[in-house]
Amino acid sequence: MKIYRASEDCSSSIIWLFGSGLIGGAISNALESKFAYIKNEIEVTWGAYDQINSTVKKIIESTESLSKNKDFIKVTIVWAAGSTGFYSTIRQTDNEYLFFQKMLDLLIIKSNTFLFNFIFFSSAGALYEGKVDIDYNTDICIKRPYGTLKFKQEEYLRHKKEISSLLILRPSSVYGFIDNKIARSSLISTVLYNALSNRLSTLYGNLYTLRNYIWVEDVANFVIKKFFHFENEMYILAGPKSHSIIEIKKEVEKVAKKKVYFKLNSLIENESDIVFANNILPLEYKNTTVSEGIQKIMQKWNY
Repeated sequence: MKIYRASEDCSSSIIWLFGSGLIGGAISNALESKFAYIKNEIEVTWGAYDQINSTVKKIIESTESLSKNKDFIKVTIVWAAGSTGFYSTIRQTDNEYLFFQKMLDLLIIKSNTFLFNFIFFSSAGALYEGKVDIDYNTDICIKRPYGTLKFKQEEYLRHKKEISSLLILRPSSVYGFIDNKIARSSLISTVLYNALSNRLSTLYGNLYTLRNYIWVEDVANFVIKKFFHFENEMYILAGPKSHSIIEIKKEVEKVAKKKVYFKLNSLIENESDIVFANNILPLEYKNTTVSEGIQKIMQKWNY
């Protein structure tokens, strides 16, 4: 995890950024490109319960050393971390929940002079699987352990009285640049990388499965705005237009000038449509189209 403090004299706010994957990495890049920040990094070994106490101690000591006001420290926690995903088992998601709960309980107990705002990344796909025309009045539909995990984490945070304000973000099908260091790469960047590398892409749904894809830098920039205008709210972050996989295939082929080939994995099912209403995005949210996003990935790849 990374600890940030704005270097300007007027700011005393600290950011704890948990997660260095697709979303966490984009938030980190956006922070460091837009603002002057002092940064410390603390290694967090996920699932290592025997290391939690020492990790929490390092986080708190590092925060206190960065803070300008030693008596009252305002911290915004951004939780974009986790090792599980759409295909994880009950055992895997239960273990992740216990580690998440233990880590946060200790951090809050050991930092009684801190005031916490919290930004939590949930999952729209996991909470509305199989639903169409989804908006804020749509009932949750959980079909996988991963959805249960995300809902339990949301509820845990809602009932945590030590958290002053809670912003829950439910993103749908986030995609970003090609990065082989990220354990769970997005579908669009994976398909593009495989096309450029003359490889097959594994298809877990079917060519007509509909999803609302959203560009990761748009997500990161939205989060940064909330650092300065925090809200106690829940937002769904989903592109305003749904795309089938066959549409993604055609768009990738057009940009990469390469053919896309799929192999079907019938052992894992992920073919349900998850489609959001076209007015779901917050007014201040910038939307990069799928075509623009694929072109950005290609431009960076060629650079």
